[in-house]
Amino acid sequence: MGILGVNFYFKNTEVQPAFGGVFKDIPPKNLPWALSSEEHLKEYLVGSGPFQFKQLAQDNKSGYIKSLTLVRNQNYFVKKPFISQISFHFFDNKEGLLESASQGKIDGFLISDPKDLEIFSDETFKILELSLPRYFAVFFNQNPPENKSKLLTSEEIRKALNYAVDKEEILEKVVLGKGKVVDSPILPDFYGFNPPLKIYQFDKEKAEEILEEAGFKYIDESGIRKKIISEKPTFSFTKTLQYGSRGDEVTQLQKCLANPVAGGPEIYPSGKITGYFGNETRQAVILFQEKYKEDVLAPFGLEKGTGQVKSKTREKLNELCFPQKEEILPLQFSLVTVNKPLMIEISHLLQKSWKEIGANVQIKFEPISFIETDIIKPRNFEALLFGEVLNSLPDPF
Repeated sequence: MGILGVNFYFKNTEVQPAFGGVFKDIPPKNLPWALSSEEHLKEYLVGSGPFQFKQLAQDNKSGYIKSLTLVRNQNYFVKKPFISQISFHFFDNKEGLLESASQGKIDGFLISDPKDLEIFSDETFKILELSLPRYFAVFFNQNPPENKSKLLTSEEIRKALNYAVDKEEILEKVVLGKGKVVDSPILPDFYGFNPPLKIYQFDKEKAEEILEEAGFKYIDESGIRKKIISEKPTFSFTKTLQYGSRGDEVTQLQKCLANPVAGGPEIYPSGKITGYFGNETRQAVILFQEKYKEDVLAPFGLEKGTGQVKSKTREKLNELCFPQKEEILPLQFSLVTVNKPLMIEISHLLQKSWKEIGANVQIKFEPISFIETDIIKPRNFEALLFGEVLNSLPDPF
């Protein structure tokens, strides 16, 4: 023991000082439940602060604490508090709190949604506003799990979504302007803050321009932008082939003619794969040309096949045997957020803004405990709307 402090040493390193029996007059087994009854409070609650315990009000059936009353500590070692008595009232829900406030049963309360204050006049309560080191943002997962869309890994898509959001409108509609737009995960009020190099102001036209350049267009009546991704075929005919030709293209020609998709036994009965363009292959080409004469022969005014593989014949062979594969990628992703009124309203405004530029957003509402353990920790999301509270060291990581 010294002038500036007291050191405690424990044989068991797992002992927690608050509940480890440091103060022998307080039974450790009772500490976690110290507020479970008025008897416990009177017998075991100790302290040297400006207030002392007076009364505890509980629900007779559930044991739920309804109020806790403290009075001025007459033995306080410095200047005694001006308030003689203070009571803390606890409510099951926000509605109960607002009702008691409107009836004048409480003198002050803390509320996070400014809309709840609209029912009170300026004469009823004096509003004191606190600026908290907290912000809300949409986090785009740039390394999503295998079962999630990779759409948001595109920087251009993220830029377009950013330009499409009117943050000032969200502030005004959701919290009645009681906040401010921030453009960085480090808030401006922190010492040493440097503004971000790029700030994305609301610009719907810019957002749509970026999406157009990225290949996302309106190709149907769904109202959702889509991008057609063409996959280059593994092979295509490029040369003129005729009797006497040899090589890989002849081999692929014979395989194509033998394939029921293009010909099969009725076109190329023997189905031989030799790599040499002989009489059997020539006859198969003639039958192929006559089968598809509208595409191959008619453009040249011909009725009979030539047996030579030129431009129109190549086009038809490529179409049937080596078609160009296309994938349609919709501008669509999911947004996960907390099932709280504030976040629900923000998410719907975001959904509306992104729909106006052709994006389809599916919103999922989850309890905060589930989001922290099953969404954030394993990064099991595509986009996440969430709040972040910064401490004195504003390191987001």
